[in-house]
Amino acid sequence: KAARWGTEAARRQLLFGTAELYLGCVALQEAVAVNEAHLTLLTDHLASTRAAFEAGAQPQLAVTRAELDLRAAELEVNRAQRDLAIAKSQLAAMMGGVDTGFEVQAPPDLASLLDGGTPTLVQAREGDLPMVLSAEHQLMAARRQHTSTVLGWMPSVVGSFAYNHSNAAGFAGQNGTWAASVAVN
Repeated sequence: KAARWGTEAARRQLLFGTAELYLGCVALQEAVAVNEAHLTLLTDHLASTRAAFEAGAQPQLAVTRAELDLRAAELEVNRAQRDLAIAKSQLAAMMGGVDTGFEVQAPPDLASLLDGGTPTLVQAREGDLPMVLSAEHQLMAARRQHTSTVLGWMPSVVGSFAYNHSNAAGFAGQNGTWAASVAVN
């Protein structure tokens, strides 16, 4: 039973790990979208600040500040995109692939994802992963050991029979012996 539980634990760990990576990709994809929207706002803000500076309504310091905010937002977009690419790469590796060009979508119901609504690719590949194969191998070894243990406690029954007959005295003398034995071990 312990090996069966180990196999189930490995399967659940795989499913929860995949769900965690998938939801991480969803969160990072949303972070990229938010950072890109923020970058667009800061680009518009810089344009309006430059226009106000040229009209004499804003000091040069406001333009410099808007430029610094825009550069920081560009770095955040790049960082979020890099983190998303890394997470997609990890998810693709978990599912046994190398293509990271897929898109992730937020699940409509998180409970459905955790109750077995996993992507078909993960279900197809979960039997090929080393941790699942190892757990299945341990389960088979435990079953073999269980069978040999049960058979080791079964009694051994040995039976033998021997019969000797000799006629050394001619027609009148007969000699016969027999023996039977049964041993239970």
